[in-house]
Amino acid sequence: GSVFHTPATRYWTSPVYIRVPAFGAMCNFRGTSLAVLAAVLSQRAAGHLQRRVAVSAGAQLSTGQGEGWIVHVTHPPEKSIPINSEGEHEGARKVADVVLLFAFLVVPFVVWGVLKIGEVATAKQQPVEKKDGAIHRMGSQYNMEPAHPKAGGPISSLRPSSAQEAQEPDEGSFMQNALAGFSTAMAALPDAISFSFITGVSPLNGIWAGCIMGITAALIGGRPGMISSASAATAVVLAHVSLDPALGMGPMALCVFIVGILQIIAAMLRLSRFITMIPHSVMTGFVNGLAIVMIRAQMRQYHYHGDGPWVEKELIASMTITALFAIASAVVWARIPFIGKVLPPPLASVILTTVFSIVFQSVLPRRTLGDVAGERTFRGGFNTMPSWDFPPAGVAWHDGNMWGKVISTAIRFAIVGLLESLMTQALIDQITGTSGSMRRECFGQGVGNIISSFFGTQGGCALIAQSLLNVGSGGRSRVSGTVMGITLGLSVLLLAPIMKIIPVAALVGLIVLIALNTFAWSSIALIFRINWIDAIVVVLVTVVTVWQDLCVAVVIGVIICGLGFAWTSATDVRVEQEGGSGNERIFTLRGPLFFGSAMNYKNGFSASEIKEQVIVLDFSNSRILDISGVKAIEETRDFLLTKGKKVVLRGVPSEALRHIAMNPETTVEDCSAKEAQVKV
Repeated sequence: GSVFHTPATRYWTSPVYIRVPAFGAMCNFRGTSLAVLAAVLSQRAAGHLQRRVAVSAGAQLSTGQGEGWIVHVTHPPEKSIPINSEGEHEGARKVADVVLLFAFLVVPFVVWGVLKIGEVATAKQQPVEKKDGAIHRMGSQYNMEPAHPKAGGPISSLRPSSAQEAQEPDEGSFMQNALAGFSTAMAALPDAISFSFITGVSPLNGIWAGCIMGITAALIGGRPGMISSASAATAVVLAHVSLDPALGMGPMALCVFIVGILQIIAAMLRLSRFITMIPHSVMTGFVNGLAIVMIRAQMRQYHYHGDGPWVEKELIASMTITALFAIASAVVWARIPFIGKVLPPPLASVILTTVFSIVFQSVLPRRTLGDVAGERTFRGGFNTMPSWDFPPAGVAWHDGNMWGKVISTAIRFAIVGLLESLMTQALIDQITGTSGSMRRECFGQGVGNIISSFFGTQGGCALIAQSLLNVGSGGRSRVSGTVMGITLGLSVLLLAPIMKIIPVAALVGLIVLIALNTFAWSSIALIFRINWIDAIVVVLVTVVTVWQDLCVAVVIGVIICGLGFAWTSATDVRVEQEGGSGNERIFTLRGPLFFGSAMNYKNGFSASEIKEQVIVLDFSNSRILDISGVKAIEETRDFLLTKGKKVVLRGVPSEALRHIAMNPETTVEDCSAKEAQVKV
């Protein structure tokens, strides 16, 4: 047998592991195979850390000394994992927890109402000029201004024509958005459960994080129709705190709280505008990489606990057949006249696939949401709701090392969360042909993470797969995202008996179908036609998104594009010479003068080849972009003056001239024409 007793050591024999804080025990595993899971509980006074030990058949437990260790598990936990660091309350405290949770879930509705009133008031105070056929946005509504009717025409001419109605951006009916949100919630549910395993917390933690983030971001965020929940990208970052034996769920909640504060600060500073600096090639690589990640993420459903051992071969085959049935039913349902428009294809696919799996369960073994999350998750009732957990329990407030790790993790969490959310919003904007508020989205994500931290959950960000599913199902208003969040909460509170029988493979099939539609297949041929720098960026961002994470991929892509642009701009600069009147020669610069082209510009002058006495440096057809360009002008002028030439500066803006030391031998001409074009 193997012996695992080293304190605070992670054994990666299985990526799914657990932590047992100091209870002075050592597990000796003897036997030939792991077959039975036994729970070993040790409740700490603060009652905030999960405790699980997987033991083999006939395993013996002996006492010893040590701070704690990590062992792997092969089956879902049932009893020992609290939702947050506070644990479960009973009696009056539980009632207070329920009241507080519902009260904070009402907060987004109140904030949305206040923002809505402000939008209406602003629209009345600052009316915009309306043009025929122009699209205007008021809050989350998009309206097309109809063409003005001819004077004296019939009353029917006051109404927009059918063609105009077809072009008008439509957020859909309430029922259409509600059904889209409901079906999207079912697709988000297994991911919320799976992402909880990444952070080492209860599946209920991820589900309630999705509920809080979904409602808050849908109502307060800047993109109607976008879905937010617990995310794999943020869960991987947060695991550095939650899985640390010295930290745990208390510091995890503190980290999520700091994330919310940072994201609200980002909204106040309008940092979201930097998303416009992301080139199209980076966005294409991001979309392709994310499609691959979406498919790869579904492979977690074929493992116990997401990253544990593979499920049985018969179950793998059964799940694959069921997933293919889900894909086929969604595709076929969308093509059925009328009824395919009434009931969203994803929802119809889940219903049909559930019936299919029940009918053929004797032939095709089933793996349901209840099997993945455990019966405790879907037991229903108020005991599935998280307790109030702020300030979180088990936090060493005077520990500098704890603060250092929590703050650094929070900064990375905030960046990754906002980056994924804003890029998802940019993609949804492109698909819907409408524009959302990225600043408001940052604010909505921040508020959602703060409320999540109050109940000890893991927070999250926008999810591109579920957002695409929601929009594709007709969910384009705030109703769909709100219904999605409410459904996640109800799935464990009231709808547990229904939700737990849904086969996981049905939801796997839907996400795979979305991923196939998300991948930019045209980019494969495009990379052979575009310039080599953009082609490299598309491929590299795709690979890094899959291999590392979105944040690293985007940063690398932007850096390469920036360097490529600088190189192209520098090599595109040319200096034209022409003779002037008398003893004069004019050097006209065409192209931008900046750090990339400054060196070549200076090296292009050789006084020995210039016979004329008066040299005109003409910048009327150029732009001075930075201080390097200014210094290049100054050094070129000084070089020519040392050779006894008279220098005339033409077309240099006054903004740049303020940084150039002037002398009597230099003449300045024509400065005002370029003043508005140059910033140093």
